[in-house]
Amino acid sequence: MVSLDIERVVDTTGFVSADFHVHSAKSFDSSVPMSDRLVSFMAEGVDVLVSTDHSHVTDYGPLIASLGVSDQIATIIGEELTGGSPVPADATQGGIQAFPEGIGHWNAWPLDVNPANRRNGAPQNEFITPGTAIDRLRGMDSLAAIGKTPDTATIGDWLTAIGIGEATGDDEVVMLNHPRAGFAGLVVIGMLNGLNNPGGAPPGGYDPTLPITAAPNNLLLTPSLYNEAVIGPGGTQTTALSFDAIEVMNGSGSGRFLDVRDDWCSLLDQGIEKTGTADSDSHRLILENAGFARSFVASSTDDPAEIDEDELTQSVLNMQVMGTSGPFIRFSIKSSVKKSSMKSMKSTKKSSMKSSKGKSSTKNYVGMGETAVATKKNVELKIRVEAAPWIPVEEVRIYRNCELIEAHAIEPSKILDTVVRFDETIKLKDIDADSYFHVEAGILLDVNGDPISPALLDLVQTIVPGVEPFGFTNPIFVDRDGDGYFPPGLP
Repeated sequence: MVSLDIERVVDTTGFVSADFHVHSAKSFDSSVPMSDRLVSFMAEGVDVLVSTDHSHVTDYGPLIASLGVSDQIATIIGEELTGGSPVPADATQGGIQAFPEGIGHWNAWPLDVNPANRRNGAPQNEFITPGTAIDRLRGMDSLAAIGKTPDTATIGDWLTAIGIGEATGDDEVVMLNHPRAGFAGLVVIGMLNGLNNPGGAPPGGYDPTLPITAAPNNLLLTPSLYNEAVIGPGGTQTTALSFDAIEVMNGSGSGRFLDVRDDWCSLLDQGIEKTGTADSDSHRLILENAGFARSFVASSTDDPAEIDEDELTQSVLNMQVMGTSGPFIRFSIKSSVKKSSMKSMKSTKKSSMKSSKGKSSTKNYVGMGETAVATKKNVELKIRVEAAPWIPVEEVRIYRNCELIEAHAIEPSKILDTVVRFDETIKLKDIDADSYFHVEAGILLDVNGDPISPALLDLVQTIVPGVEPFGFTNPIFVDRDGDGYFPPGLP
């Protein structure tokens, strides 16, 4: 037998790779044994596997321990809350059917296994509004502290559990999955497609050109069953918009990336800050590729055995994430403030509000999810793009408020066969207002999101079938006048 080690050539120091959307045979639509699923992720070099089986809380920890591979991969327990039925009209929806295609799919992590409840503690998910689902995902772990399970809890029990979680700092990430997906089973599983839109056909559903207060977008403000607007004092503030992250990239192809990016940008423009993620949503061992796409998350350690799930959770909540199906992007912006006491904020903000996000590094550069202070009209960006030699990268793109402002073609000799594709400091002039910036890198896509140079994909798709290499960062916010950051508002 020959034993080979594959050298890692891309420097991802300071980040670990994670897939927040993974299925095994515990899901109703997958037949992959947990052991095979685990090995597939180890083979792809993914550092953190988040278990997200449909309506089932799955723990890979015992399997990892039994195989003795905790030095190669870490796991975080999660669930994909899977709505599969239309939500009847009720008073919380203003008497209309806001969610005729159901509530879509929602991942949450980290969670605890509760073997005393069906499906290891997964809460009931049918005939409820999205805000109710979010509240249940946030409160389910704390029900055990009061001797309850998701199936036996009353409204009062859920409120007590949610309060315990908030008081103890038991933070979860709640992520809106594949918001523009089509039919699966009986309904459209892309919640933004199905918003007040029976059948989910375009151009209905969420409209990224309209403010959140305009119909039908305002239906995302539908309160949870546990919201104080429904039950009175002591209730939550939760609505369908109270999630933390949005799955901007789902799978290894470009797919609906451009559509979902428009939705994500629409929220960011309005000061509604949601972390963009990239995930494989892998159900099978073939055709879908483990870890393509994946998210790189800020971490103080690269050692899977030392990864702290609470630290990773906070990194995701703080938008310190880049998503990719190939290129790895480092992105920072110079700040005129060396150190700041500004704390990261992820709460929803009105467009007229200021926010003080992030903190400056000792080197005067801030990273994703943070705020740079630039009191002059020049903004200085550092961008470095690396990729495995067999992954093509044609272009680096810089976006201000999600509008393309610069595109940098990769030198022909560096499109393939090298690791470092781009490493430059770029000075942007005439930035005269608060703005947010993000960076994308990868192959060239047409207006439909399809590759312009498909011949470039021959090698990479021999290794990873169907992959279309592409990466994006989360935004960095720029406070132009030193008095806090104002979101730009919709164009």
